[in-house]
Amino acid sequence: ARKAALLKQQSELNRENDQHYKGNDKLIRSFADLTLDNKKIRLVLFENGNDYKKSKELVNSLEIEEFVIWFPKLSRKEIMPLLPLVDVGVGNLGDVKSTTYGVLFEFLIFNIPVIQNGVEFDQDCLDRNAYFFLQANSLTEVKKVLKYSVDDLDSIKGRAAKGLDWIKLNMVEKPLSMIYEFD
Repeated sequence: ARKAALLKQQSELNRENDQHYKGNDKLIRSFADLTLDNKKIRLVLFENGNDYKKSKELVNSLEIEEFVIWFPKLSRKEIMPLLPLVDVGVGNLGDVKSTTYGVLFEFLIFNIPVIQNGVEFDQDCLDRNAYFFLQANSLTEVKKVLKYSVDDLDSIKGRAAKGLDWIKLNMVEKPLSMIYEFD
């Protein structure tokens, strides 16, 4: 029954309101596939956002409850001490094409690799070597990147280090130098 559920047509978690579609169904389905061969992995999700109930339903329908840990809605202050325990973070896998939102920066500050939907970067951004996310858009890509993250965690830690370097340069050093130039 579980294998059949995995092969079922991709769920449409919150597609009726595209601006809020985060792609959690892609993450959950991809993770479910990984649990077929790896019983040690765990997925941590928060009871937060407008689609967490549908995410819980999907977890149950895929029969992977034992592999998923649910946290209640927490404040940022409560979440931050937990971040160093994360191996790989996941940003938005949905339709929003953005790389400037809180959780991404939080992962990068803690030197955590981030799986994120594919964002079109301009050439200047690529030239500055600022492309440090593990990119995944489709269900197939999310499965591939998530499996790679589990199988070769050490190699993706380099991406996180690159992201942390970017944060330090662009969000700390450059702004501070601009402030000092004003004085």
